[in-house]
Amino acid sequence: MKFFYGIFFLLLITALLISGYQANSRVQTTTLATRPVGIMGTSCTLFVVVKNHDLRRGTDLLEKAEQKLRECEILTSTWIETSEISRLNAAKAGETVHLSPFTMAFLREARDAYDRTCGAFDVTCGALWLYWEACEKENRLPTQEELDAIRRESNWEMLEFGEPGTPEENCVTKKTDGLRFVTGGLAKGMAIDEALKTLKEGGVALRAFVEVGGDVATYHCDKPVQIAGLEGKTVTCPNGGICTSGHTARFFVIQGQKFSQIIDPKTGQPVPRRWEITITAQDAATADFWATALEVLGKEKASVLPAGIQAEFLATE
Repeated sequence: MKFFYGIFFLLLITALLISGYQANSRVQTTTLATRPVGIMGTSCTLFVVVKNHDLRRGTDLLEKAEQKLRECEILTSTWIETSEISRLNAAKAGETVHLSPFTMAFLREARDAYDRTCGAFDVTCGALWLYWEACEKENRLPTQEELDAIRRESNWEMLEFGEPGTPEENCVTKKTDGLRFVTGGLAKGMAIDEALKTLKEGGVALRAFVEVGGDVATYHCDKPVQIAGLEGKTVTCPNGGICTSGHTARFFVIQGQKFSQIIDPKTGQPVPRRWEITITAQDAATADFWATALEVLGKEKASVLPAGIQAEFLATE
């Protein structure tokens, strides 16, 4: 896998160097790139194309974009015990938790995505996911009654938002102890968008690209993008986001049977492992949550996608 990412990175940068010089032969440009490690436990590539007299500023932008990704991860990762989302998950009923603007933006965007997808994307499924994980360790299937009971304790009705424009606008209050959030399907896309926004600061970037775990955000990139982990699959997206959702990397194994880790919020059951879904949208956050939502809704419901958002389905079985 490391060899694959190395080849992918080399080909990508070579193509962009060539296109950068062809775009305007009178202006000398350079592609600056970095592959930081330790971000969200997966691959990461950042690059920006700048005019040669902006090399110093371009380098600074890369450093700031990498730091932005790390900051977003520290705030919203459920794998980091000290993150704000982990602190919110551990809070008791009636406890008010003050959050950073980014984490609040995540919760508000997640609530909006819930409405836009008719409930197919729901980050309050954290308690269900944790229960399936516990059942995996016990090697038993949860009953529908157990899942229904958990769902009653963990849903959007169990979270109270602070009023916008007041001192409490960055505060939330849990109504039940059992309310738990997952951040997959949105937090990474939002972090990628924040990093791309950073690369575009000051109008220095002629082109820019952010990739984390195969999900990307692009700026003035007219070359096809290789989807990491899906050999031979490319998507063209000059300005916007591309995210893929699927089941090949992670799943629950219970009594010898594999179950997707993507949970249907309405039933509490894992969705069938049928597709790898790639979404192209105006930004990575939108592509991220719609990719997960369509795993729940199914290919036959792809017509619910808003205008300007495209889906590609690749059968996995």
